[in-house]
Amino acid sequence: MLHLLAATLLWWALSPAQFAARCSPSAAGAAGFVSRIATDPELRDAARRCAIQARIGELSARYAPRAARLPPAARAELAAREAELAQSEAALAHPPGDAASITVSQRSAAGIPPALLALFPRQRGGYAVPVDALGGTLLAWARSPQVRQAFYLARERLAASDAPALEHVAELQDRIAHLLGAESYADIDLTGGPFEVPEGIEKFVDETGAALAPAASAQRAAMQSAVRADQRDARYGLQPWDELRAGHLLAGPAPAPPLDAALGAARTFGLAFAPLGGGSGWAPGVAGYAVSDAATGRPLGALYVDLYARAGKRGAPGAYPLGSSGAAVIADWPPPDPSSQGGPNALDARDLFASIGTAVGLLLAPSAEPRGDRAATVALTARIFEELAGPISPGARAYEAERLLAAAGLQSAYESRVAAADPAALPAGGQMRVETAWAAVYGEDLAEAFAADPAAAAARYRATLLSPHGRSLDEAMTAFLGRAALPDAFFAGIGVPQP
Repeated sequence: MLHLLAATLLWWALSPAQFAARCSPSAAGAAGFVSRIATDPELRDAARRCAIQARIGELSARYAPRAARLPPAARAELAAREAELAQSEAALAHPPGDAASITVSQRSAAGIPPALLALFPRQRGGYAVPVDALGGTLLAWARSPQVRQAFYLARERLAASDAPALEHVAELQDRIAHLLGAESYADIDLTGGPFEVPEGIEKFVDETGAALAPAASAQRAAMQSAVRADQRDARYGLQPWDELRAGHLLAGPAPAPPLDAALGAARTFGLAFAPLGGGSGWAPGVAGYAVSDAATGRPLGALYVDLYARAGKRGAPGAYPLGSSGAAVIADWPPPDPSSQGGPNALDARDLFASIGTAVGLLLAPSAEPRGDRAATVALTARIFEELAGPISPGARAYEAERLLAAAGLQSAYESRVAAADPAALPAGGQMRVETAWAAVYGEDLAEAFAADPAAAAARYRATLLSPHGRSLDEAMTAFLGRAALPDAFFAGIGVPQP
């Protein structure tokens, strides 16, 4: 029964022909995901065609109420613009496989695990490393700063080359908005409304940056020292292409084995995982599980875990929904190596826990919740799983300050750019920083409740935050904790005073 359920959830990964037969607007997200990550080229192409077709249907359904009031000529233009927008979005998501690469000589490949090197084509006495998610693993593993710099700059150039395509997408969105009588695309695209957060949290997030600055400076100094030791050069200055390498060096090895520990935490939440047979995923090595409620046996969906880098894999690390009852967890770890080189580190383990937590949230969080509340509940669940990852090295722990300041900086730049082009879009932009920092700060408070009795805390969490409850998110957290959520645990953890 569970195996059949999971197989049904992944009908799109079983046969390219079935994409054409069963493609619908509800399959847009899953088809787009499979088109970036499946091994078989025929399957990727079929998934991409389905993703475009489904996206057109999704756009058409979203704008149908406004479109019905348009004259025939305007409706025809709207349909043409919807199709063009779907095609343009797909082109951005699927850059040509040979769009850019760098050459890494055998001599400069020090530190790169042999199993990872084996995925890159040989070229002129070295390796042709694609500027994509697979090649990005070099930023953590390559000892040569010249290799890291070459990859980083090539990726920046590739991103800059997308600017005309991004501008075209923006022009299409603007034309669609004006056809529908709206001032901006944000007015018609933000169907879920603004992100709602408990009272006072936005002000708290704004005050957090100053309190985190000393810890971020200390973390920066630790990263500088780590890279200097790695380069055996006391004068080496930390560069943008060194940051992932520094975090990798500071983190230390992962608690073993990370996937078993992550699924163990999920079982604490009353979930059961039945492994699916070989060939149940979209590529060799993908682990599939039918997920059910451990107490009742009720099927909940399917989880697919795709941990290792491979040629052609373009999915960014994280967790993704697959239809209404499935989730996929993606990582880019180097393939297992008999020499034991290339294993995951503590940051990899922490990211895996967060992704498994996101998947649990996607499978369990009530879909009837308001759009913002459900997204926040999933983010909070990810954070709790991240905290359950077990002992994390001081370097990985201090990295929190850097992460939050980076989120705040990204948000500031985003708001400045959007304000100049489209002030109406600013409320949506404000969601990014609030959700990131809110889950980080208050998730740690909720995670502390799991220390004494994880099973009881997990059952209470499911009952208060992962079940239909009719409460606001703030009320649900208070019901779980028996008090209002507090930031004390977060600030104590990184050793800085509260603002």
